[in-house]
Amino acid sequence: MGTMILKCTAILTLVLATALNPTQNLQLLLGIVVFTAGIAVAAQAMRAKKYVWAAVFAGMALFFNPILVIQSAYSRHIAFNIACVAAFALSLFLLENLPRKTVASIIHQNSDSESL
Repeated sequence: MGTMILKCTAILTLVLATALNPTQNLQLLLGIVVFTAGIAVAAQAMRAKKYVWAAVFAGMALFFNPILVIQSAYSRHIAFNIACVAAFALSLFLLENLPRKTVASIIHQNSDSESL
């Protein structure tokens, strides 16, 4: 549930960044949001063993890294934002949350119990 909220927040943030020409301070805040969401989705993809998705979102997180800011032309930034919105939107449907194992399913290997 948490990654779904982060994905939706990142989509909204990227749409706002594409529609507006954000100031430097706002761009830093937007970068932090997309960076956090990218890392969370990359971790989710690693747990699901979808390594291509993990690499895509790790690269996206590196691009929006708030510490080492990458400066680019505004037109390129818009195109990259649109591509990121598409990637986050696809990840909403293609990357599902895997249920966590309960204690009973860890102890008893024959148990078919799911997470709570």
